[in-house]
Amino acid sequence: MTFEMIPAYVSDALSALAERGYEAYLVGGCVRDILRGVEPHDYDLTTSALPEQVKSVFAREKVVETGIKHGTVTVVTDDGTLEITTFRTECGYSDNRHPDRVSFAKTLAEDLCRRDFTVNAMAWSKKAGLTDLYGGREDLRNGVIRCVGDPGERFREDALRLLRAVRFASQLDFAIEPKTKRAIGAHRDLLANVSAERVFEELKKLLCGKGVARVLAEERDLLAVVIPELKPCFDFPQRSAYNIYDVYTHTVKVVEAAPPDPVLRFAALLHDAAKPLCCVKEGEITHFNGHPEQSARIAENVLKRLRADRATTDSVVSLIRHHDDYAALGREAMPRLLSQMLPERAFALFDFMEADNRAKSARGPEFLPAIENGRALLRELLNTGFPLSVRDLNVSGEDLLAVGVPAGKPVGEMLSKMLVAVQEEKVENDRNSLLEFARDRIDKWL
Repeated sequence: MTFEMIPAYVSDALSALAERGYEAYLVGGCVRDILRGVEPHDYDLTTSALPEQVKSVFAREKVVETGIKHGTVTVVTDDGTLEITTFRTECGYSDNRHPDRVSFAKTLAEDLCRRDFTVNAMAWSKKAGLTDLYGGREDLRNGVIRCVGDPGERFREDALRLLRAVRFASQLDFAIEPKTKRAIGAHRDLLANVSAERVFEELKKLLCGKGVARVLAEERDLLAVVIPELKPCFDFPQRSAYNIYDVYTHTVKVVEAAPPDPVLRFAALLHDAAKPLCCVKEGEITHFNGHPEQSARIAENVLKRLRADRATTDSVVSLIRHHDDYAALGREAMPRLLSQMLPERAFALFDFMEADNRAKSARGPEFLPAIENGRALLRELLNTGFPLSVRDLNVSGEDLLAVGVPAGKPVGEMLSKMLVAVQEEKVENDRNSLLEFARDRIDKWL
């Protein structure tokens, strides 16, 4: 990816502003990604044009006033959307999150000096080429995250930048420059001023980054500010034939070994959170009886506090609850597992169990053949028509009405009971067997 390869609608927007006599630049993350040879997810422009002037330039397009008070409008074209912001300066950050006052600036330099990191403070235009006032391109080459100007000042302006710094370090697999790193440690308590939703979104990206293991290890004290439940895991010893790492070191290794999916990575991060609470020593050996269920409760509380979506929370909690359930890998128990979770989550569970065992002692991989056998059994069950919902039963609601099940709620309840019975292989999925099952239980409603 090069600047010559930017999409036509982006190039046309730059030209439209320039033709009306305004300065216009690509800025921020899209410039960083293009210099890395990566196609950006979106394109942001900064311009000397005031918001009303931008609206005039793009009068033939749909323009949304997404943040016009602060100089930002979104231009919607047939090929994509563009966020266009007037050069601006900011001052006063009484809540450590948002500027108290935003003023329009006259120059690009005034705009760039307010940005967070050098790799995000570069701009490009067709006329001027690359503008890099803070050494962003060199930091990009060297793999460094560095604040623009004084890092303490940048973090006091917006505490979210603390998480953004470590998120970029993880995503890009970059090192954090020492002065910036020290400032993160000194200002980490400011994260209390960041909304739970924004913390959750940053953590999702951080956990799926290439450099996640190094960042989680180096920035564990920052992580503990937003997930204090992890702090007891730091340096907490595990001693057994299968565990040679302390709880948090093992956790980091499981995160790294799990596929880079937010659900799996959150499950990995929180799967052993309860171990320090339920540790029992037997001589030199440590046991953690019941930790999956207790860790699942902790994970649910953490994700609710972070305002995670319901689907993510349910999936993470389910994976943690079952991550030590090796009995579920066998032929007899597999149907019961599928009565509790969809096949996609079961396959994710096996991926999670594999990551967990790869992050233990040299004996951990002993369980990998059993996990692979579980995958094979699951595929076999699905290929033979294992019922996943009441729609897969060989009986209908009308059939149940015909044998005397009362209409309404009882029909749904009976179908649900039938599904579980079939999934647990207590009754065959054929019409006669299912109707007999219904007749035996019809007295409940008569």
